[in-house]
Amino acid sequence: MSISTNNTTRTQEVGGSSHLGSDVVAEQIGWVRDAAGDRFDDIELHIRVFGVAVRPTREEGAEALADQLGDPEMLLRSPFVWVGPIEAIHEQVLRYREELGISYYTVSQRHADQATPLVALVGGS
Repeated sequence: MSISTNNTTRTQEVGGSSHLGSDVVAEQIGWVRDAAGDRFDDIELHIRVFGVAVRPTREEGAEALADQLGDPEMLLRSPFVWVGPIEAIHEQVLRYREELGISYYTVSQRHADQATPLVALVGGS
């Protein structure tokens, strides 16, 4: 089951939209949980990553994506965006797996080079 947001207006809306925040994602997952009932534990939850910026800090990563996706503060609270050093992104992936039950992500080819080091870390988790 893919958890998503409206990405049609991207720069004008998505980055500043509250729909990217983990609280809104948690609400969407709650809808799925309610609808699925006892079957929920059999459902894998998916997120498509909109942006990746591997940088020395999470804040620098969010700033690097701000022109493309909008408000850096929102980007720091979003499971749709991976920012910061690889270790911090790894922690984010594990946190959202624990907190929200997100079991897999789709990363586009344009982000593959930056995300590749994460594969070894996540594979060992």
